Amino acid sequence: MKISVTDKIDSYFSQFTPVQFSKDEIIIRPESEMQNLFLLKKGLVRMYVITEDGEEVTIHIFRPTAFFPIMLLLSNRENKYYFEAIETVEAIKAPTQQVIEFIKSDHEVLFDLTIRFADAITGLALRIEQLTAQGAYPKIVSLLLYLSNIFGESVETGILIKLKFNHDDIASWVGVARETVSRQIEKLEKKGLIIRENHKIIVKDLKLLQQEII
Repeated sequence: MKISVTDKIDSYFSQFTPVQFSKDEIIIRPESEMQNLFLLKKGLVRMYVITEDGEEVTIHIFRPTAFFPIMLLLSNRENKYYFEAIETVEAIKAPTQQVIEFIKSDHEVLFDLTIRFADAITGLALRIEQLTAQGAYPKIVSLLLYLSNIFGESVETGILIKLKFNHDDIASWVGVARETVSRQIEKLEKKGLIIRENHKIIVKDLKLLQQEII
């Protein structure tokens, strides 16, 4: 019986140390030595940067089965980012060089990683679109499109973003005031583009939402 790529990865990482991080705990800081990487097993991790003005700008959100910060390690780039647990996180910490050798030794695992990179680049393109958008409204629309791409699940009424977040979170992610977020979310609701349910958002039609920033 053929072993799946997921099983190969889980089997390999089983030899290393499980770790846990509390909500809002910083896992990696810009000044940290990156001798280890993490396989995310449970929870979400936010990658962000602090601008010269002191604002936090979210670059990416990692979900379970993601490796981080592998792209920085493979490109041998200096880390300028924070990696923060959005909720309680369970992960496995492994020595960077050993994991890289494992990836290089198995073409299926390497191809799986390539797909992950392709998804990450798509997400990054959406984030760049958001960060360069003018005004709060297009920034919030772009963020919702990004979250729909990463965490979206088809439901009867549209695309459910399977991530609990509030207006303060959105304000932090796009760099605007909370009151501004509230007004723009209400505007999207009145237009019939989104539905709010239990701190989650359903995008009724992605194409219609996309047209708001075209």
